[in-house]
Amino acid sequence: FFSLLLLSSLSLSHKFSNGSSPEDEEEEEEKVNEDAGVIRRSMFPPDFIFGVSTSAYQIEGAYLEDGKGLSNWDVFTHVPGNTPNGENGDIADDHYHRYMEDIENMHKLGVDAYRFSIAWSRILPKGQFGEVNPSGIEFYNNVIDN
Repeated sequence: FFSLLLLSSLSLSHKFSNGSSPEDEEEEEEKVNEDAGVIRRSMFPPDFIFGVSTSAYQIEGAYLEDGKGLSNWDVFTHVPGNTPNGENGDIADDHYHRYMEDIENMHKLGVDAYRFSIAWSRILPKGQFGEVNPSGIEFYNNVIDN
């Protein structure tokens, strides 16, 4: 909405102030229409922080790899009838195996901040009374360090 409002006001001020021909105005209006809905970094203050976020269950996959235990969602989605078409997060976006690709894509997009959740069942596979899973710690350290 903000970008459409901004583009509309820019277009109107241009039409009233430059004394251009109707043909020029049509070309300019087509260009504005092509850009409608486009959000550019330049539309924000220089210190604006662009960030993305993910949810462990929805992105990681690898639901039983490297010592990970079952989460509530793992159990829930494996009960027939609980999700449409029996869908679950067993593979999800496969972030567990492709995190470096995902991080590289964030760099290419120019993302300033990344908020992610931790699958505690990957860190503490048997809950609060079990041992810490070193593979889970290593995975999250790799995400943080990159």
